[in-house]
Amino acid sequence: MEELGVLAEKTLVNARELLNEAKALGLLQHYPRAFSLAVLAAEEYGKHLMCFGAVGRSEEHTSELQS
Repeated sequence: MEELGVLAEKTLVNARELLNEAKALGLLQHYPRAFSLAVLAAEEYGKHLMCFGAVGRSEEHTSELQS
Protein backbone atom coordinates (compact mmCIF):
# COMPACT_ATOMS: atom_id res chain seq x y z
CA MET A 1 0.00 0.00 0.00
CA GLU A 2 2.89 2.37 0.69
CA GLU A 3 4.10 1.80 -2.87
CA LEU A 4 0.74 3.00 -4.19
CA GLY A 5 1.11 6.18 -2.18
CA VAL A 6 4.57 6.81 -3.59
CA LEU A 7 3.31 6.13 -7.11
CA ALA A 8 0.35 8.47 -6.58
CA GLU A 9 2.70 11.23 -5.51
CA LYS A 10 5.08 10.71 -8.41
CA THR A 11 2.30 10.68 -11.01
CA LEU A 12 0.91 13.93 -9.60
CA VAL A 13 4.33 15.60 -9.75
CA ASN A 14 4.84 14.34 -13.30
CA ALA A 15 1.40 15.58 -14.38
CA ARG A 16 2.15 19.02 -12.93
CA GLU A 17 5.53 19.19 -14.71
CA LEU A 18 4.01 18.10 -18.03
CA LEU A 19 1.32 20.75 -17.70
CA ASN A 20 3.88 23.45 -16.91
CA GLU A 21 5.86 22.46 -20.00
CA ALA A 22 2.68 22.52 -22.07
CA LYS A 23 1.93 26.05 -20.84
CA ALA A 24 5.45 27.19 -21.74
CA LEU A 25 5.15 25.71 -25.22
CA GLY A 26 1.77 27.40 -25.63
CA LEU A 27 3.28 30.76 -24.77
CA LEU A 28 5.88 30.13 -27.48
CA GLN A 29 3.01 29.38 -29.88
CA HIS A 30 4.04 25.74 -30.31
CA TYR A 31 0.42 24.71 -30.08
CA PRO A 32 0.54 21.12 -31.41
CA ARG A 33 3.29 20.14 -28.97
CA ALA A 34 1.61 22.05 -26.15
CA PHE A 35 -1.62 20.20 -26.82
CA SER A 36 0.17 16.84 -26.89
CA LEU A 37 1.85 17.51 -23.55
CA ALA A 38 -1.43 18.71 -22.06
CA VAL A 39 -3.06 15.42 -23.09
CA LEU A 40 -0.18 13.49 -21.53
CA ALA A 41 -0.56 15.56 -18.36
CA ALA A 42 -4.27 14.68 -18.21
CA GLU A 43 -3.48 10.99 -18.67
CA GLU A 44 -0.85 11.15 -15.95
CA TYR A 45 -3.33 12.87 -13.64
CA GLY A 46 -5.76 10.04 -14.37
CA LYS A 47 -3.09 7.58 -13.23
CA HIS A 48 -2.70 9.64 -10.07
CA LEU A 49 -6.43 9.43 -9.37
CA MET A 50 -6.43 5.66 -9.88
CA CYS A 51 -3.47 5.18 -7.52
CA PHE A 52 -4.93 7.54 -4.93
CA GLY A 53 -8.27 5.78 -5.11
CA ALA A 54 -6.61 2.39 -4.76
CA VAL A 55 -4.88 3.55 -1.58
CA GLY A 56 -8.25 4.52 -0.11
CA ARG A 57 -9.85 1.22 -1.13
CA SER A 58 -6.93 -0.73 0.31
CA GLU A 59 -7.34 1.02 3.65
CA GLU A 60 -11.10 0.38 3.70
CA HIS A 61 -10.60 -3.26 2.77
CA THR A 62 -7.97 -3.70 5.48
CA SER A 63 -10.30 -2.11 8.06
CA GLU A 64 -13.14 -4.42 7.06
CA LEU A 65 -10.93 -7.47 7.42
CA GLN A 66 -9.80 -6.41 10.89
CA SER A 67 -13.39 -5.87 12.14
